[in-house]
Amino acid sequence: MAQKIQKINLMLSNGEPLLASYLKEKGFSSQLLSRYVKSGWLEMHYKGVYVKPKTHITLGGLLNTLITQKNMLMHISGIDALRLFGYFEQMHFANKSVLVYASKRIFLPKWVKECEKHEKISVKLVCSNLFPDEMFTNKIEYDGFGIPASIPERAVFEALNEVKTSDEYFDFLKVFEMIANLKSDYLETLMTKCNSIKVKRMFLYVSHLMDKPYFEKLKLNKYELGTGVRTLFTAESKLEYDARYKIMVPKARQS
Repeated sequence: MAQKIQKINLMLSNGEPLLASYLKEKGFSSQLLSRYVKSGWLEMHYKGVYVKPKTHITLGGLLNTLITQKNMLMHISGIDALRLFGYFEQMHFANKSVLVYASKRIFLPKWVKECEKHEKISVKLVCSNLFPDEMFTNKIEYDGFGIPASIPERAVFEALNEVKTSDEYFDFLKVFEMIANLKSDYLETLMTKCNSIKVKRMFLYVSHLMDKPYFEKLKLNKYELGTGVRTLFTAESKLEYDARYKIMVPKARQS
């Protein structure tokens, strides 16, 4: 008994929920968990979800549970990944919402919605085949947990994939202008593996537009860029055609 209490105390950490299914694999029966709750050693916040007494679930703790206990392949993506890797630190970033990508179709457990509402946090899950797998992701500290996140080179592609309107496009340009020193060899692989013609064309367009130092090293004739005109933007946007990359882009705003 004492050994199991010590074991579960070692497993408990601030912000991270423990799932009944996971605890069962570690040798804790439902009856034993009920006893721990009655004794005050555990709190059950949602059905089958336990936490350290008098603590709240954090975004990092929630993600860590889904990744390590539910074996869900996902990673922090896009603009949120860029922030974690230290870009534009002057921009406000409250750990209340995070974008995560999964390369395969997965579904968040029902209790996650209850948790988001109660803790006032949000996980925006995007199941996308933008890339075939979790390539070019690294673990990074988030709320005290090591969570996989896209490295900056991949994150830029994901950020572009989330652009749907002219306002989002111009917001992206402000961010992209501050990003330097992307590695051309990583970008070569990402351009080859990316499954979105639109995103690849947009990446080349904005890189050319801002005269990024890596751009001249990219081998444009190696990439599958499809045929026909592409656009990421809504029909009501004021667009203009770029003949080099065969895309419709928002007209530049007057300063």
